[in-house]
Amino acid sequence: MRIGLSKRNEFILGYDSIQLKIKDDPDATRQRIRPITAGLWTSLLPERRLTPVATIGAGVATLNWMDPSGNKSQPALAVQGGLGVEFFPTSALGVGALARAHYVASPPGGDRSEA
Repeated sequence: MRIGLSKRNEFILGYDSIQLKIKDDPDATRQRIRPITAGLWTSLLPERRLTPVATIGAGVATLNWMDPSGNKSQPALAVQGGLGVEFFPTSALGVGALARAHYVASPPGGDRSEA
């Protein structure tokens, strides 16, 4: 979801369900990261029909996986960032592509997991 704050900046709220490999846990299978992030979406050249965009955000996530002892779930902190391009064929319609990277880590204490 994107809500315009100005011609250049928008507030974003995102939910993802991403299948990933958990760092330093080769025995885990069916890993899934579910981050919910809030952040900022910036159009770098908002006056043009073709504009580069950037996004950055932070939030919370769950780390879910299955190992030989059964299903496991762990709360985590999440950050994300991305770069892309957006094209406006009309003033009311925009289409584009965005590449994002997520980093998710469980809070200190207990078992530490990163993805």
